[in-house]
Amino acid sequence: MRRHVTTLRDILAEGVDAGQFRAGLDLTPTAFAILTMCDVVIVWYRPKGRLAPEAVAGLYADLALRMATADPV
Repeated sequence: MRRHVTTLRDILAEGVDAGQFRAGLDLTPTAFAILTMCDVVIVWYRPKGRLAPEAVAGLYADLALRMATADPV
């Protein structure tokens, strides 16, 4: 898990440096939130449910990007 957190932190930091993600993004908790979201999908996802895998991927990508780009509330 540590390797994944480090990799995602690096990606997020590159996005901040490039102006793609918001300045001041707290990298570690954001990385953990994204990884946890992806890790726990197995708990609720059902192959015969209403969402196809591609829909879940799109939804999760949107949520992750919103975490990195939206101003905190």
